[in-house]
Amino acid sequence: MCRLRESSLFLWLLTILLVSSCVPSLAPAHPIALPDESFAWSVSAAISPNGARHYVFDQCDSDACKIAYYRAHGGNPFLRLEITPSPPFYGFYRYYLYPDIAVTDDDQVFVVWYVGGASNHTIINGILYASIVTDTVSIDSVTNLAMVSRQPPKVIARGTYVYAVYAMYDGVEGLQWRYRQLQPLDAEGNIGGSDTVYASRPQLGIDSQGDLHAVYRLTDGSKQTIAYWKTGTISETILAITENNEQHLILPDMVLDPDDTAHVVVGITTTTGISLAILSLALSPTAPITTEIPLTNTLQPWSLYGQPHLVNGIPYTSYVTETMGVPAMTGITSTLVVFSAKNSELSEPEIWVYSPRHTSLMRITNNAWADGEPLITSVDHAPVIGWRTIDGSGCQRDVYTWDTIHGIRQIHTSASTDACHRGYALVGQGKWGSGIWIDSLSDDDDTAVPWVVFNAYRTYLPIIQR
Repeated sequence: MCRLRESSLFLWLLTILLVSSCVPSLAPAHPIALPDESFAWSVSAAISPNGARHYVFDQCDSDACKIAYYRAHGGNPFLRLEITPSPPFYGFYRYYLYPDIAVTDDDQVFVVWYVGGASNHTIINGILYASIVTDTVSIDSVTNLAMVSRQPPKVIARGTYVYAVYAMYDGVEGLQWRYRQLQPLDAEGNIGGSDTVYASRPQLGIDSQGDLHAVYRLTDGSKQTIAYWKTGTISETILAITENNEQHLILPDMVLDPDDTAHVVVGITTTTGISLAILSLALSPTAPITTEIPLTNTLQPWSLYGQPHLVNGIPYTSYVTETMGVPAMTGITSTLVVFSAKNSELSEPEIWVYSPRHTSLMRITNNAWADGEPLITSVDHAPVIGWRTIDGSGCQRDVYTWDTIHGIRQIHTSASTDACHRGYALVGQGKWGSGIWIDSLSDDDDTAVPWVVFNAYRTYLPIIQR
């Protein structure tokens, strides 16, 4: 067994990790076994302020799909509720797919999901949401949000504010994303101003005043734009644009910092490589402060796997001082960007981290395999990164995490090298973090594997059978 000493100097830790190929493994988490010949497409997770974990995933068999909701506060999660579609009717089956979950500060749980099905040549689809009363294990309400939709919905909460976001598709011109405020008010409207172009699934944030922010990519033929929007005061604002087939805008991500400033990571792919930048909208969305992410030109062409992701509110002291050994700057926070990419020196994509407060681009993996699109969150104001490896056929495999104390750790080894695994999620809330992923035993036999990433001291607590 290989053991790595903890250190506050990230460079020392990174050197050890790169020189030695030893990656510590954790005790395996106890999976949630789906019924025989059942499989799942997607999974989502949320954490209450008191540390309770909430997991939802779609559970499918040969006839239909339903939503399974699990909750845990210690030990193994247990099934709290199944949301089941109506029985078949004249050959028509309803499918509940692509759930998303959010939890308010007072522990109210909201779930949204996609409804699909077919009868002869008629496609029936829409979006539903449910408010789940966790103490009585029941659905407080189920409301139809949209009857024509072709995209997975999203739900987001901050404090007591909750928004559901979903797509409306008219089958002719384009795709329009809409929002519905679920509480404390009942309000709804369009995100952006055009329904004649195709809009990507938006990245969302809620500020301290309860306003919803969104960033997304619009595609209209060969023209692509990255747009930012906010409820009430800011209409659709263009942040980046390209108008030829040799340039492609990367899907954006967005976070809000403690003073409600939006930060957006944008990128462009050309015939010679990629470029990435962070846009800070502190002054105005029409005049963003741009920070280029330093991808070494001599290593072009760089190529990205998936999209980059952001986290904010990381205190300068907890990230830069702890990991880089430089003097603290009290009250300063940092935005971190994480992405998977390869360049002319790498045969497979690796995981990279960048902070505008520290101008170096840091590579945190050195593997003989491909590292997939990473997710990032914060636990007790410290960054946590999670990702799955990718095999030669593009299937997700083993699960890894990185943090500033332990470096890289392998969380899970996939149960099967034949089946193609699907879906993973990583979330943080205050001093707690958690993740969940789908592990396929075969093409039609899955398990969902949840785990606790960290407690307040960033100590791993794998979920075990109790």
